[in-house]
Amino acid sequence: MWKLYGLKPDGVAIQSTVGIVAGLLTTHSFDRVRYYDPNVPFDEPMFGEELIRLKRQDFEWEEEIRFWEIDFDILRRIENGEKIDETDVDGGKEIQISDLAQFIQRIVIAPGASAAFVRTVRDLCKATKKNWLAERVERSASDRKRDSYFT
Repeated sequence: MWKLYGLKPDGVAIQSTVGIVAGLLTTHSFDRVRYYDPNVPFDEPMFGEELIRLKRQDFEWEEEIRFWEIDFDILRRIENGEKIDETDVDGGKEIQISDLAQFIQRIVIAPGASAAFVRTVRDLCKATKKNWLAERVERSASDRKRDSYFT
């Protein structure tokens, strides 16, 4: 996952659990992603939450869980047959986390990152007056060597 999703070699990941995230975010729903074969047509049309959960089976190894917020005003308008255009839908919504200290279990640094990068991440935590967070910064336990991230 570091190679695919983390910056090489200085990737950073936040570790939490589904239970903690579900308890702290103000989202309406969460569920596992439903992986599908793009070569097999769907038996029935899909709408809403079902579409949010879809992802090609090529990514099944990720075992992804998604969280989403439902805009009930837009949903009501769609159900009433109103036309919805791009200007009616915003690009996202800021979601508040009620307890950041509980949410962030660890900040994990990619195994290829330099010691200086790890120090920089800790220093940034301290600079934002989150010393407790600096204590949770650690390098990934992955045994991959730094040079393997450059090939």
